[in-house]
Amino acid sequence: MTMSRNQDSAVAVLAKIATEFSALTVSLPVFLNRALSVLGQELGMDNCVVALLDERGAGRLVVRAASGLAAARLGKPLHADVYARVMDSGRAELIPDPGPDTGPAFRSCVGAPIVVHGRAVGLLIAYRPHPGQFTEHDVNLMVVVARYFSSAIELARLHEQPLAGPQTDPLTDLESEPAFRDVLERELRRGQRHEEPTALLCLDIDGFAAIREKYDAVLQDTLVRNLAKLVRSVLRETDRVARSSSGLLLLLPRTPKRAGISVAERIRQRASTVVAESGPSITVSLGVGESPHDGAFAEALLTAARGALQEAQRQGGDRVQAARAAK
Repeated sequence: MTMSRNQDSAVAVLAKIATEFSALTVSLPVFLNRALSVLGQELGMDNCVVALLDERGAGRLVVRAASGLAAARLGKPLHADVYARVMDSGRAELIPDPGPDTGPAFRSCVGAPIVVHGRAVGLLIAYRPHPGQFTEHDVNLMVVVARYFSSAIELARLHEQPLAGPQTDPLTDLESEPAFRDVLERELRRGQRHEEPTALLCLDIDGFAAIREKYDAVLQDTLVRNLAKLVRSVLRETDRVARSSSGLLLLLPRTPKRAGISVAERIRQRASTVVAESGPSITVSLGVGESPHDGAFAEALLTAARGALQEAQRQGGDRVQAARAAK
């Protein structure tokens, strides 16, 4: 049985999956593994994986379901460089050499993006042991299957996880941290592909805990709202800023650390202009990290920049601190 079945066959197989297994009655990993088993039995897709973006925000693709000889990859990350174009373009492709992910077992594969709400959240990949064993017809087949998986994953996540929080912060109208992390992950992949640096700044008001104790919520909100306006006035249109639980996060694409430090200094120097009626003047501290030197993935870069911010505040605040490069 070959991969080159027509799309009518694919639709029939998907109907069988939908009839036999429901993503709403079994866990997502169980559903995906059962679905891959059906693909192997009915379409000859014997060696497949489903890889999804790491839910912890690390930006890695991790294998969540696998079949056949590819089962050895279960739970392991994929090398992002091999599949970056499929993730970034959102289009299925033939991949002549899957490289270090599979060792000598496979010499060709086809990958299709799993897209939820317009964003690639993972990949459906089929492998073959010899070069040139997939055709454009197989690519089209994988697209049909991946689209079904996209719907199943979206439904399963709605039932397995709490509803996502708002995409913007109502006080400052800035992006929320979860939405910002999605943007950060995509920008880091893009920057690495084009060998361009990306700067990340973490900002916090010095001594804000004491301000909370002394002043009412209205004044606190005014300070935060005015600070957000100041930050936006300094940034470029291509930059992004979000409110997090511990301050503000600033993403500066195509920006090396030295330029990021310069932006941070401008914000720090202007922070004294952020005032609220009958309230205190404030100072701010900022930590500055750069990808890939301080972290190639979102979680690592955030950790580095936040560590630099904490160091700046330990040294008395009202300062900018660069992250130490990862070793």
